[in-house]
Amino acid sequence: TDDGRLIVFGGEAAVGEPRERRGLKDVWSLGAPPSGWAACSCPTPSWEAWQCGATANEDVPTARSNHAAAACGGHLLVFGGWSAGGDVPLAHPELLHLETRCWTHCSTHNAPPPPRGNPSLAYSPARHLAVLYGGWDGSKRFDDVWCLDMEAWRWHRAATACDGPSPRTDHAAVLWDAGGGDERLLVFGGSTGRGSSDELWSLDCSGGEPARWRWARFGAAATAADGAW
Repeated sequence: TDDGRLIVFGGEAAVGEPRERRGLKDVWSLGAPPSGWAACSCPTPSWEAWQCGATANEDVPTARSNHAAAACGGHLLVFGGWSAGGDVPLAHPELLHLETRCWTHCSTHNAPPPPRGNPSLAYSPARHLAVLYGGWDGSKRFDDVWCLDMEAWRWHRAATACDGPSPRTDHAAVLWDAGGGDERLLVFGGSTGRGSSDELWSLDCSGGEPARWRWARFGAAATAADGAW
């Protein structure tokens, strides 16, 4: 979060729980050490369990595991994952207001991306966009990029005009502010149709229409055509 807290939502309970009740929907926070995270590589954990409400008695949050979540200013945005029983991929996004600790459905003006588990989600504070990439629905992996405009509350397909990473799931992604208005989504690893990946990809999402964002691959296997920093 903006104040240095780590927020954890949901996940999967221990194997001893019945399959249909393994999906969790609890919220925990870990406060930053007094000297900050950068000065303390191994802090003593101080977890707090949150008691959260819901707007207008909405039936939220949805118990889920293997979802994606990102702190987006004053909210935690949650997307995708697998149902409480672990057998149905989810699509509907939900929002937790971090100050009031109140959940609500994230209602958008168009349909969300297809249901999926194990995607990644990152947030651009400069453009107030949440960027979703990859995941899988139990039968196929995805390589699509979506962004949610959190001012207009509308989903957009992104990076449709260029080749990018092969479809993957269980990867890691982070939005890197390179300075000077230069923002890139860095994606590493994951599970592809060929097995585990060690590729590092960068998506330039600094400006312009999301559909025109471009991928570049970096590392020992990259070629001149892939781009360079």
